[in-house]
Amino acid sequence: IQPRSGYSVKITLPVPAKLIDVREGVWYYSAVRFVAQNGLMNGTGKNTFSPQAAANRGMIVAILHKLSGSEETLQSSFRDVVSGAYYAKGVAWAQKNDIVAGYGNGLFGPEDSITREQMITILWKFAGLPAADTTSLLLTLFLMVRYFCLSICRLYMFFENDLKHDHTSKARARK
Repeated sequence: IQPRSGYSVKITLPVPAKLIDVREGVWYYSAVRFVAQNGLMNGTGKNTFSPQAAANRGMIVAILHKLSGSEETLQSSFRDVVSGAYYAKGVAWAQKNDIVAGYGNGLFGPEDSITREQMITILWKFAGLPAADTTSLLLTLFLMVRYFCLSICRLYMFFENDLKHDHTSKARARK
């Protein structure tokens, strides 16, 4: 924006620290830069992002929590969510907003690799969509495609193309 008075406004976005495992020119470089600059992901270390690592359940809800902009201080009731862990606020927020319910018996499994099925369920609930109508599979599939095609395409770039078409995680699919 440049005012008529001749003054100009310069906006400088912070560039993430040099990530030794994300080279400029790799297919996911712009996506990593975007999530780092927008504070959605911090990486796995001071200078590492670990793009080949499997995403876990805690990581995904932490990202969605940051994306939501919520600043509530909440406490999760899951026994395996350690207070102060990078994902703790995200898990508590997702639990409060009925985005995640855990495995049962008070467990969430924040360090477990996320499956495609779990990812779609979490995204569906994050978007605030109604429960799927199991009496009309065609309608349910249509709604999923309509609401998530673009979102899934964008998130898919964080995962390799070798995902299997079942309920396994990316890490297990490689084996």
